[in-house]
Amino acid sequence: MVERILEYLQKKGYPARSISVEHLKELQKEIEKLNEAKYLDAGIYKLLNDFHNYNIPASANPVKSIFIVASPSPIVKINFNYNGIRFPALIPPTYTEYYKKPEEIKQHLNKMLESCGYNAVRVARLPEKLIAVRSGLAKYGANNITYIPEFGSFFLLSAFYSDLPCTGTDETWSDIRVMDMCKNCHACISKCPTAAITGDRFLIKAERCLTYYNEFKGTPEFPDWIAPDSHNCLVGCLRCQLPCPLNREQLEKVEVLAEMDEAETSLILENRGFEELPPALAAKLEELNISMYYHHLSSNLKALINPKYRLP
Repeated sequence: MVERILEYLQKKGYPARSISVEHLKELQKEIEKLNEAKYLDAGIYKLLNDFHNYNIPASANPVKSIFIVASPSPIVKINFNYNGIRFPALIPPTYTEYYKKPEEIKQHLNKMLESCGYNAVRVARLPEKLIAVRSGLAKYGANNITYIPEFGSFFLLSAFYSDLPCTGTDETWSDIRVMDMCKNCHACISKCPTAAITGDRFLIKAERCLTYYNEFKGTPEFPDWIAPDSHNCLVGCLRCQLPCPLNREQLEKVEVLAEMDEAETSLILENRGFEELPPALAAKLEELNISMYYHHLSSNLKALINPKYRLP
């Protein structure tokens, strides 16, 4: 049954794997070991602990397996207009499709499962990258971002709990390691603007990653050691993905999703409360799935628009 489901999803364009839910505590221990080995900054470890939920929900039909599914996700662009100039702002893969695409995948998954009396539900707070690598769906790059041959790193991972049993013959369980091609390639290391990728350790220094400062709630404003020309996205960062050889075929697939006029751009730059925004602008941000990052949008956009921050 598992094999037929995976084949069906693959034909729909969604590579997938399934693992037993019993592996969940093992994944939690791996994160704890990284912390014990001092690979995680205290703030990063707290962030992971607050976000991830390893408790298997109780239900009439007990959870027995986890499906991890990949879907292609391009870079997107939003054009902001300010003082007569259009400023394009990139958003990395996964952000704008984080809620929409999993719902579509869930329908495909349940089409197969329900015919045999089983079901699947989306789980949004699991260590999806770790599951993808351990299950054999993806491999880590030197930048700790995961890669799949047909997508490079431009894909969204979606996890689903299911009551379908998953036995040892239905799953693979791979070791964690960096792709072989990364050993002689230093493209991501040389292009990282904050020295978060060092090459002398498996895990990047997440506390130095630009994404940590321009995405997560409660993080401080940009520290002085982040150079002004480091800023390159409205949220997140693409510096380590753009030069990667595995992403060459994906770079032309940029999609323009929205145009913000001068009034809308000004309101965001003023950093008004989200509830104070005109309903049309609030709805636009929600449709783009960037309202959740509104707490950083003003400072991030200023870093892109201000001439001294602009990339050459």
